[in-house]
Amino acid sequence: MNTVEENRKTIMRLTGMTDYQYNKLQFDVGMAFLDHECMKDAASVKLMSTTPLFWQWFKNIYGQRDDLWLRECSIQDYNSYTKWQSVKNINVYPNRFIYEQAYEQFAAKLR
Repeated sequence: MNTVEENRKTIMRLTGMTDYQYNKLQFDVGMAFLDHECMKDAASVKLMSTTPLFWQWFKNIYGQRDDLWLRECSIQDYNSYTKWQSVKNINVYPNRFIYEQAYEQFAAKLR
């Protein structure tokens, strides 16, 4: 298994994406995931999206999916990659600890 950084560079080379495009796609998929997971509740999406622990978790999941895409997809181009990383294809969810941290962070701001 390659490192996340090695995979990112390989994917950028295969798809022709720039750093900005890769990072924007990762962010957009993360926000779409939150929108779906929080049932489009804007306050919950905002709360979770400002939690560093969520983004650490999501980048880890995204990196695992990058590794799988590189190993399993026979057509490795931009279109197949963006479809692969679609929020519809993410079937894992943050554990309870991440949600608790988000709500603790929110409660601390109210104090």
